[in-house]
Amino acid sequence: MRSAYPDWPDGLIAMDRNVIAGYLATIGVLGIAGWLWTIVGVRKHARWVRVVGTIMFALGASAALLNMSLSGGAYTNVIPPLYSTLGALPALAGLAAVVLIWRQPQR
Repeated sequence: MRSAYPDWPDGLIAMDRNVIAGYLATIGVLGIAGWLWTIVGVRKHARWVRVVGTIMFALGASAALLNMSLSGGAYTNVIPPLYSTLGALPALAGLAAVVLIWRQPQR
């Protein structure tokens, strides 16, 4: 962030960094909560689990793509490429989960 905005005071740089970290933490917590809800549905053989699992995957993959492509101001990427790539890895696990949910016979 310092290289993107060299004239900003340290306080603004820290605030900007904290906002980005808070955003990533919030997305992570929401994703974990959604997948735990999906796991509960699978264990209860709920009818809604296929739809919810697919929606959770779509939301997670969309958030990962947004994180990889979001730019603004002097930033080439708002979220550094290493963090956005690491943040996209759970989408692969979500894809595997959705495939398994849809392959499972519906009861």
